[in-house]
Amino acid sequence: MSSNNKEYFIIFDTNVLFQRYESKADFSSFSFNSTYDNVVNMINQLDIYESVNLVIPSVVWREMEKQIIEKHDERIVAFKKTIEKIQFPEFSISENLLEEYSVFIKGKIEEYKVELSNGINNVIEMNIATNQRFDSIVDRAFEKKPPFEGKDKKSDKGFKDALLWESIFEFVSSHQEASYVFYT
Repeated sequence: MSSNNKEYFIIFDTNVLFQRYESKADFSSFSFNSTYDNVVNMINQLDIYESVNLVIPSVVWREMEKQIIEKHDERIVAFKKTIEKIQFPEFSISENLLEEYSVFIKGKIEEYKVELSNGINNVIEMNIATNQRFDSIVDRAFEKKPPFEGKDKKSDKGFKDALLWESIFEFVSSHQEASYVFYT
């Protein structure tokens, strides 16, 4: 690796990491899609893992948790409707008693976070913006500035995007000498 001491941060947005649960779905575990692995592999192949930090904002973790729970619930309903209508003598389907799925998947997400932090890559969870940034979010919403311009200028659209944006501003202010990539 070169003697370059510059620090780099790759900040991931939800739409880069989320899993599609339409055609193939594993609700028994949690992971990012292959894009994340591809980025990690490239960093490692280039031998720059000591300089590059992978940043997953808390907003992204929470959005992905909500997405998998919603898709799980949706797919369970569809699955139950399907199996009610079809019976085969060769197959029996039994339901496993499980705590609430949201509790189950939160545990899997925590396991995944630990797994990510145990590798050679530095993975950071970016906190949600503090209350000090809230005024900026409110101003953006009322002035219908991005991301609040929305469809037909509806200012309630984009709150999570603004929260992510303000979280990034706050994060960058404490790492001013670094360079950033916002992967969206």
